[in-house]
Amino acid sequence: MQNLNLISNGVIRVPVGYRFYPTDEELIVHYLKKKVNSLPFPASIIPEFDAFSLSPTNLPGNLNERRYFFSKRREIKKKCRVMFGSGYWKRTKKNVQILDSKSNQVIGIKKKLVFYGENSSSPSKGYWVMQEYNLVGNKIEDDWVVCLVFFKKKAKPTRNRVSSSCSSAITEASSYGSDHEEVNSCT
Repeated sequence: MQNLNLISNGVIRVPVGYRFYPTDEELIVHYLKKKVNSLPFPASIIPEFDAFSLSPTNLPGNLNERRYFFSKRREIKKKCRVMFGSGYWKRTKKNVQILDSKSNQVIGIKKKLVFYGENSSSPSKGYWVMQEYNLVGNKIEDDWVVCLVFFKKKAKPTRNRVSSSCSSAITEASSYGSDHEEVNSCT
C-alpha cells in the first residue's frame, strides 16, 4: 500500500475527490483536543498557520474551498476585532456551544468572525467568515484554536410576483434570511 504524504511544501495534498468536512464535535475531539495535548491526529490535514495575520484571500489554500488552520488563540479585549494591514476580523454576537453527543456536555465553543477590509468582496455577493473553535475549560494563555475560513455567498433574492409593491419589497428583503447577521459594534 502506498504511503500518502498529505503535506508537501506547506500545501495540503489529498487524493482526488477527497473533501474534509468534519462536524464541530469531530474538530474538537479528534483534532483540537489532540493538538492541545500533543497527541497524534487521525490525519495531518490541518496545518499550523496564524489565520489572523492575513486577509482571507492571502491565506494558504484554495479560495473556493473551506480552509482549516491551527492558530494560537488571540484574546480580544476592549475592541472586538483583530486588525492587520488593510482589514480586520470582527466578532459577531453569536457564540455556539459544541456538545459531546454521548454525554451532552459542552466540550467547545464556536465563535464567528466576519472580515472587513479594502479588498474584501462586494457585500452584495457575500462575505468572508472565520469560525474559531475553542476548547472549554482550557485556560492556557497561548493555547490553540481551529480556524475555519470560507466565503459565504448571499442567497439570491427570489422574485415572486406579488400584486402590491409593498409586499414585493418584504419578500425580497426576507429572502436574505439568516445569511445576514448583525455584527457587534463594540469598536
